[in-house]
Amino acid sequence: MFVVLSLQSYSQENELGFIDILGEITNKSEVNGARVSLLEKGNLIDSLFVDKNGEYDFRLNLNTNYEIQFHKKNFPIYQLFISTKVPEEQKQKVWTLKFRHEVFTNDSLPLNEKVLLGKYNFKKSEGGKFSIEEETNSSAENKKNNAPVIIEEEDEEVDSFIASLLADGIIENYEDYTEPIFEEEQKKVEELKLLKNKTKRDSLLLLQRNAEIQQKSLNNAKYTLKLARLNAKNREDSLLIKEKENQILKAEKRLEKANHKIKLKNYELENQRIILISSLSGLVLILILFFIVYRSFKERKKFAQKLELKNEELENQRKGLEKANFLLSMQNLEITASISYAKRIQDAILPTETQLKKQFKDYFLLYRPKDIVSGDFYWMSKLKGKIYFAVVDCTGHGVPGAFMSIIGNRLLDDILLNQEICDPSALLEKLDQGVKETLQQSVTENNDGMDVCLCMLETVEHEKTKLTFSGAKRPLFYYEKELEKIKILKGDRKPIGGRYYQDVNFTNKEIILSKGDIIFLTSDGIMDQNGPDLKKLGTRKFIEIIQENAKKTMSEQKNALELVLDNHQQGEDQRDDISVIAVKL
Repeated sequence: MFVVLSLQSYSQENELGFIDILGEITNKSEVNGARVSLLEKGNLIDSLFVDKNGEYDFRLNLNTNYEIQFHKKNFPIYQLFISTKVPEEQKQKVWTLKFRHEVFTNDSLPLNEKVLLGKYNFKKSEGGKFSIEEETNSSAENKKNNAPVIIEEEDEEVDSFIASLLADGIIENYEDYTEPIFEEEQKKVEELKLLKNKTKRDSLLLLQRNAEIQQKSLNNAKYTLKLARLNAKNREDSLLIKEKENQILKAEKRLEKANHKIKLKNYELENQRIILISSLSGLVLILILFFIVYRSFKERKKFAQKLELKNEELENQRKGLEKANFLLSMQNLEITASISYAKRIQDAILPTETQLKKQFKDYFLLYRPKDIVSGDFYWMSKLKGKIYFAVVDCTGHGVPGAFMSIIGNRLLDDILLNQEICDPSALLEKLDQGVKETLQQSVTENNDGMDVCLCMLETVEHEKTKLTFSGAKRPLFYYEKELEKIKILKGDRKPIGGRYYQDVNFTNKEIILSKGDIIFLTSDGIMDQNGPDLKKLGTRKFIEIIQENAKKTMSEQKNALELVLDNHQQGEDQRDDISVIAVKL
């Protein structure tokens, strides 16, 4: 545990004095997380963490007792006690105490134990000056290690200056200088003591400080001379006064020379500073310009090399892309040609316009495949005076959906025409079985299927038609002319093909329709089409459209439906195949 103290002071008029504590923890490895607290009569006054240099500071009032505590995790508390009591005549002084401690040196002590660094108070020395003294009762070795040290330095230049004042008779003895002058100018003298480096600037500063002290000494000497003139009583006193005047005149000349020397030094330093700054500025500017030019050259060279490599790479890529693009174009032509041929096959299995017109006098067909070929198809056939027609939505679209549509079309023809299964619900059951067997879904992971809206029409009496409907996840919309209202027949939730684990059979729903009534068979493509805001057209909007236009001709109804669809879509990609067939009875 090591403590070093330095004591300095000066007086101020008409104000109470104080003590500034400037502390430093010397073992820098322990300053991180160290906290210092100031207590007055046991009450916490201030608390702070030491900075990275281990330094801290407090200001203490005079005539009271203080305790300084040092805290750090995993270490006991270190204590320092200071009494700031001074005599009445010293209460206007400002004191500075500089402490240097070596603390937190033993982490093996109990954490609740307190380690005393020392107790200090002011004591007047034999020369009349004040010093700081330890009053604790410790061993001789401990006192030796922890005793406060009053740091004082000698300076030959300052001492020689005081000697010159003594030699000229301006001051009678050393105390005449230290008491009235030195105490007030101690701070300036201390600065002089620190000017050990004899650079030109340090030399100038030393000259200036000496000149200030000489001026102060002269002022004091003149004041003393004035008092001597007032108190002169005889010729001897007058002679002494005359001698003092000569000595002061010599000192004034020396001071004048010193001031002139200071001016010359200032002028010399200023010129050197200007030359140095100009030289350094020019050198820095040249270095900056050289660096800029060199860097620019290197960057240009590097950029040119990179650009050359990039151009070569781009050229190779361009050639590769051209070749790939050519191959893709050829493949695309072949694929498009194949799909176009597949479309011809798909169109060939769909009912022709002539066939539709033969069975339905008034109808419209809205058929928009998403791709060249479609996963939607419409089917129509006739058996025993009954008309069967359906709109079928196969899983997927494009080529996969087109394959499914061919399977579905073949199976429907076979079930109705060859097996003569006429009941709509039984027909759907047989279609479900046929899809599962064709795709071997019982032994594979294939899960493809179809949604079907199937109708059977038969005339029951004059201008009356019986409609039998069976749906696989698709409804039937119909318009009753007499009520001027759209109604819905819901299909069963069971799909055709795929995996459906509930034991549910398809059902029939029968209605009697009159002349002028309209039926609408659809896939889900038109309802699911989205616009730019990703909002679907929806079933409700579809019903509103066909309700508003039901009294119009079938051609006008189709145009109105297409207009609403296009306005809703606003150029967005088509989401699915769209199929709508409407038949007016």
